[in-house]
Amino acid sequence: MNYTLKELLDIPRLRELLDSLDEIHNMPSAIIDTEDTILTSTVWQDICTKFHRINPESNKKCIESHRHIFARLGEKSSHVVYRCPMGLIDAATPIVIEGNHLGNVFTGQLFMEPPDEAYFINQARQYGFDESAYLAAMRKVPLYPEEKLHKNLTFIRNLTQMFAGQGLQHKRQCEAEATLRENEATLRALKDTLQEQYDELQVNEESLRDHNDELLATEEMLRVQIEEFEDGQKQLKESEERFRALHDASFGGIIIHDKGRILDCNKGLSDMTGFTTAELIGMDGLKLIAPDWLECVIKNIQNGFDQRYEVEGLRRDGSVYPLAIKGKNIPYKGHEVRVIEFRDITEHKKFEQEHLKMEKLESLGILAGGIAHDFNNILTSIMGNISFAQMFLDPTHKSHKPLTEAEKASVRARELAQQLLTFARGGEPVKKLVSIPELINETVSLVLHGSNVKGTIEIPEAIHAIKADEGQISQVFHNIIINAMQAMPGGGTLTITARNETLGDKNSLNLPSGRYVCITFSDQGCGIAGDDLKRVFDPYFTTKPTGNGLGLASAHSIIIKHGGHIGVSSRAGTGTTFTIHLPSIGEKQSEYQNGPITPTNGAHTGGSILVMDDEEMIRDMTTQMLEYLGYQVTSCENGIEAITKYKAAMEAGAIFAAVIMDLTIPGSMGGKEAAEQILALDPQACLIVSSGYSNDPILADYGIYGFNGALAKPYIMAEFRQLLDSLLAV
Repeated sequence: MNYTLKELLDIPRLRELLDSLDEIHNMPSAIIDTEDTILTSTVWQDICTKFHRINPESNKKCIESHRHIFARLGEKSSHVVYRCPMGLIDAATPIVIEGNHLGNVFTGQLFMEPPDEAYFINQARQYGFDESAYLAAMRKVPLYPEEKLHKNLTFIRNLTQMFAGQGLQHKRQCEAEATLRENEATLRALKDTLQEQYDELQVNEESLRDHNDELLATEEMLRVQIEEFEDGQKQLKESEERFRALHDASFGGIIIHDKGRILDCNKGLSDMTGFTTAELIGMDGLKLIAPDWLECVIKNIQNGFDQRYEVEGLRRDGSVYPLAIKGKNIPYKGHEVRVIEFRDITEHKKFEQEHLKMEKLESLGILAGGIAHDFNNILTSIMGNISFAQMFLDPTHKSHKPLTEAEKASVRARELAQQLLTFARGGEPVKKLVSIPELINETVSLVLHGSNVKGTIEIPEAIHAIKADEGQISQVFHNIIINAMQAMPGGGTLTITARNETLGDKNSLNLPSGRYVCITFSDQGCGIAGDDLKRVFDPYFTTKPTGNGLGLASAHSIIIKHGGHIGVSSRAGTGTTFTIHLPSIGEKQSEYQNGPITPTNGAHTGGSILVMDDEEMIRDMTTQMLEYLGYQVTSCENGIEAITKYKAAMEAGAIFAAVIMDLTIPGSMGGKEAAEQILALDPQACLIVSSGYSNDPILADYGIYGFNGALAKPYIMAEFRQLLDSLLAV
């Protein structure tokens, strides 16, 4: 081989194609000759250009990786895939033309499996990289399955070899043409000589015969050169056939068209549309577009629009599907044509619809939360007065039983309010470490106790723990188990399983990649009809005469707020399976227990208490309860009044023994802000936070906000007394 790779390649044309490939597949690449000269390259990943190649120590490892890869390349068409010391995957393959190793294709700066972020965090710290910027660059690195990496590497190698082969044939053709021109000149000279010799024929016939032999030899040489030229044409055709094979292996549908007529296409377009390749070539490309979108596509073609846009495609069977189109003009056989990429975005549209559904649920949740909050305030007065009234009645009194039944009904109403609150901002999860086996065992034991449904729990010991709101996740399990029990009125088995699972970047659940716990609830009940199955998570949708349609809707809202996914599969008459994915901490939990307030056996000594609440009926009810317990009560409507009254009591030398503060005061200062100012006046103040949102984060972690205790509305006399005794006892 007398030529270098650089002499054989049309480098600007090759660079344009590789840049287009990088735009489509986000895979950097470079063509390097055997002298380690970079002939062309696409944009490299930020993690290499902005971090690894800048730091002297990490750059040494990059150079070491480069040398290691190319040391393993031979003349055989084999791939070398190497994990560099900095954690990225690099790969290379030799470029061989007619048995001569002229250079190498390099690609890489990617992952073949989800990266371990902890590894890159440690690496950032080791080399002094900005951690957040380094992780952002790491997350931009594409994830390629090994098979896809090999396909792309093979594609680039074959494309380069095809260009080099064409260049070699072009060189040889040029040489043949130059030789032909030289021979033509020689022939002309010979003809002139023959003319002269013809004039001298009478003088020297022998000399003429010698020249005639030379002419015959020249003609033979020309015949051989013509045969070589025809052989070159044959090799060029074979090269075009190899390009066709690579073209058909591309991802998605690709069209080359000229003024609307399809000149060429790949197999991906045939698979997508249902037309054969033979039917597609020569077809008007607009026949692949749904009629309602023809005007839009025609306008974009006329304007040379090359940005991605979405329309509806039309298949051979007449069905339509969501389609993304992106076009670009390229030179083709001496003039400019348009290359168009077709991409079926059916799955992407399904994800958008699910996202819209979540937004609607969120809007409904805000409305439900406001209603539930007001409902809770009313319940606070009702339940507080009922529990207060019961203290004055002997159990034999005729009013005692009706009051007890009223209290039970109020408790059920409170449970309904809590389900509504799940949709509201006050229902955001208050997360802590939770053991899945413990929570499931407790819920199954509570719900199925005394029923004719058997609960079978199959959870391995190695199951990971989660960080979640224990009460909310328990509510999800409770609602699903109740549904299963109601679906099996004649009895049956509810099987509950759990497993650890790792999800990749592109998963069918549209969840972030990472570690999850997958929990399934499978019953043997009547199943759910197809039309009803689509609506099981819709608020207020129910098929039960006595249902309220909030159980599964709240379950869906809770799981989404925990960053998880809940799905259901069922067929009428064959049972139902609910599947839940929740993010895990990636390891087991040995023991975790919250420490509740332990009531004291001491007795309080009375004192004055300040009650702050914007609802007059709650202030009145709370005042009666506290006065019954032996306290003197002062009340106010908002945080500003509470601060003023507390300051006045301090100046008078009669500090309040405790302040009970409502967390949310519409249109005025609430408990959190008022607590900060009261503690600034008196760091020893005894403050109790109260809220209708029972799972408000401040209620769960009241101590870090300066409160000494917490009360969830509605109040019950016994709980009220227990808290005050534990805080104010001597």
